[in-house]
Amino acid sequence: PSLKAALTVDSEARVQDASEMKSLIPNEKELAKQEILTETKTSFGSKDVEGMLDQAMKFVETEQWQRLLNLMTALEQRSPSLSAIADLRKTAKAGLAAIQDAQLQLERTQQRETERKAKIEADRRNARLQTAQKAARRKVLLTRYKSLGIEWCELPVGEFSYGNDRANHTIETAYAISKAPVTNEQYQAFIDANEGYPVPKHWDAKLRMFPANLHQHPVVNVSWHDAEAFCHWAHCRLPTEVEWERAARGTDGRNYPWGAQEPSFKHCNFSNKYQSTTPVGSFSPTGDSPSGCVDMAGNVWEWCLDWFSTNKTTRVLRGGSWSNNAPHVRSTYRHYGLPAKRDLGLVGFRVVLNADF
Repeated sequence: PSLKAALTVDSEARVQDASEMKSLIPNEKELAKQEILTETKTSFGSKDVEGMLDQAMKFVETEQWQRLLNLMTALEQRSPSLSAIADLRKTAKAGLAAIQDAQLQLERTQQRETERKAKIEADRRNARLQTAQKAARRKVLLTRYKSLGIEWCELPVGEFSYGNDRANHTIETAYAISKAPVTNEQYQAFIDANEGYPVPKHWDAKLRMFPANLHQHPVVNVSWHDAEAFCHWAHCRLPTEVEWERAARGTDGRNYPWGAQEPSFKHCNFSNKYQSTTPVGSFSPTGDSPSGCVDMAGNVWEWCLDWFSTNKTTRVLRGGSWSNNAPHVRSTYRHYGLPAKRDLGLVGFRVVLNADF
């Protein structure tokens, strides 16, 4: 009976392969089955053939490829000449290979998903670590700025009137600018932390100290490079020309930090009234800018980050000084200086922080 069943399976396999057999319409399938029965009856008779055929068909239709392969192995031992064995074994192996491929693909998909989730988690850990590090760094810097006495005025993103023509200009990144120019006392901390760095020419070169009673005066006789060196040490930067003007005149296009009124000696240190610098904030709040900054008109010129000349030989100066007249302390007035020049008794600087420092 088992040989009869093998012939039945052999004949069934010759009708269609496993996938095609499942798609045959009922009438065609029945005709194929009758053909197999007729063939097997001629050789062995019909006893148990139909039952064995149904079992083999079930293996194919339910994709039980391993069981089908086991059946073919058993039949080959008893009747190796049956051609159906090789065909059905091939079908079974193909089915097993497809299952293995699907399993491999599933494992690869699961591996990729595991790696993706691991990467997301690693990115989250890194983000948390960076946030914590940034917060710690911010705390350290704020402590340093507090010890230096640097106060900040925050400027948001948005449009403002820029230049003499009051053209609309957009601040795209929020920032904070120091309320006052850097003082002698604040610059002293930088000098103390950088042994051998040259001091301004009006300081005591031997003691490396600023003159007595000038601790709250803006530091002068500093080059653009000196200002940059201070910024590098303090983890801040010089303002761009646009940032400086936005802090000086607000958004309404005013001529001076306090408004449209021409300057007086109640507003700022200008026109040689005091023959020298004055302590920062001496004219506050009358001379304050809308952002709360002091001394943005007069007292000292202030270095900006930008080049003034197209050939990149001079840097921008803004704000006017104690020796300049009213036109030069307008918020739109532009001046320049050689970036390496130190003996500028009228020039100082203030600093800026990005909002996300």
